[in-house]
Amino acid sequence: MNKILLKFNSNKLIKLKETSEYLNGLKGYSQSDYWRHHESLSAYKFSSDGVYIQGDSGHYYPSQKTFYNLIKAGLALRIRSLAFKVCCEILYLSRISQRSGELPAILFPYANAYDVVWSLPPAKYSGKFDFRKIQIPKEFKNHRLLLKHWHLKDRFVLNSSFCSDFYKYFVVRHFCQTPDRILEIGGGNGNLASIFHYYSKSHITLVDIPSTLLSSIIFLSYIFPDAKMLFPHELSRDKNLNDYHFCFLLPDQTDSLENESFDLAMNNSSFQEMTSDQICEYFNLIYRVLRNDGIFSTLNRVEKFPSKETKPIRFSEYPYTFPHEVLLYEIDPLMRLVQRDNLMHKIVKIEK
Repeated sequence: MNKILLKFNSNKLIKLKETSEYLNGLKGYSQSDYWRHHESLSAYKFSSDGVYIQGDSGHYYPSQKTFYNLIKAGLALRIRSLAFKVCCEILYLSRISQRSGELPAILFPYANAYDVVWSLPPAKYSGKFDFRKIQIPKEFKNHRLLLKHWHLKDRFVLNSSFCSDFYKYFVVRHFCQTPDRILEIGGGNGNLASIFHYYSKSHITLVDIPSTLLSSIIFLSYIFPDAKMLFPHELSRDKNLNDYHFCFLLPDQTDSLENESFDLAMNNSSFQEMTSDQICEYFNLIYRVLRNDGIFSTLNRVEKFPSKETKPIRFSEYPYTFPHEVLLYEIDPLMRLVQRDNLMHKIVKIEK
């Protein structure tokens, strides 16, 4: 079970507690079995100097940088890498490793997958896009360099979620190099948002259900204590969203977003947990708020049953009914290396 303490000054702590009480009082937002389950696995406890966050939820908080956690993470990385190499040798020696041109049948650790994905030849990809074209700063060329140079290296231990989000950042930035305003739907605890804000100086609006929104509010407030933030219960007509570095909105507050006011919209691994009607509503929102030539990136399961009572949600059936140009559309190569269920990645340019 992951447990961390994020410390805040008294004024910020009072504000976060008020936000927590407001969000905890809201009901009826969790629609899928997945989110109902993961909401039950997380807990937030306010103390006199900060917030304790604990649980086994899917919010993907990194561990705080302590001597114990560094040793634990280092040993885990070495063990995973060694086990991976041993499995590769066994598969090679038994001559069942791979057919020519196919990806490995075994799962990669995220660290290995991050290093490999930037150097795979086009024949190894499921689609046509050559990921070697993506420009990556030398400080982030591989996992070991990423450990040394990421923006939270002094406070946290790099985990697989952040490793994956750096990959997403570089892929999306290839197509949208200077996004000033970003809309992220279902941003988890704010890992990817923190990367875009720190490295691209982006202003980000996050839309999510109450429990997950609280997670991102607490985490991003801790990382960026001086950032101007607008919380859900503070939203009013006299508030100009452009004045804030981060805006946190509930799904039923998105009417407050201005038309054609965003450069980039993103959704990663949460459309797959929604109903078809909810996905359709978000697609309408995305087209409304993106500027002409704005970029929309979504990475989700090829198919998933979000609930026992609903039909499967298929990526191929997402409602791309608006005019757009497809920039990328293929099974994601990194996720194909690390898990069995394929995720499709599609990036389009909006035409108005």
